Amino acid sequence: MGQCLCGRPITYIRSGNTFYHGYCSRYCSVYYQNPDAYPMERMSDAITHKNHLKRAKIPVDCFLCGEKFLLRYGNPNMNFCGKKCHHIMMQGKRNWRDLYVLTNIKLAKSPVTSRELAEIICPTLGTNYLTGRHIGSILRVYLSRGIIEIDEEAWPRTYKMVPEANKLPVGKIVKEKLRLKEVKVNAVS
Repeated sequence: MGQCLCGRPITYIRSGNTFYHGYCSRYCSVYYQNPDAYPMERMSDAITHKNHLKRAKIPVDCFLCGEKFLLRYGNPNMNFCGKKCHHIMMQGKRNWRDLYVLTNIKLAKSPVTSRELAEIICPTLGTNYLTGRHIGSILRVYLSRGIIEIDEEAWPRTYKMVPEANKLPVGKIVKEKLRLKEVKVNAVS
């Protein structure tokens, strides 16, 4: 367990931070990419709050609908713009599992293997039910839909999001079972 740039300890299970490794929250992940873009703000114009500052609200995209909403430092791990999008995403078999896998691929700086994904996801969720083989079989579905692509020359195979899919909200890809193109899938993963 490390420490975030803001000074808070990095915990994954209790904090709700399931995607932003190396940071304590989504807020810090976005904030520390460019801290000068989000200067501290005054709490209010009241005379009693003259010297009281708070962290700026950061505009981020909803995981399901893609709408912008303001992420606050006080609630730093919001991934959906509201309860409606959150509840829509919760409905359905295995939506959360697929959301975890695809979001970690999308946030990865470089292509990742299914084993690396399992090593990222399992400690975050506090479970060992997703293995590299299991994730490979999950990704085979999204490969056939044209959402991700694999590097055939690399072994073990590495996965990354297709550029068109990178522009779409991950929740929308999972919930609406979007297909970008039909791809023939090999039997070996």
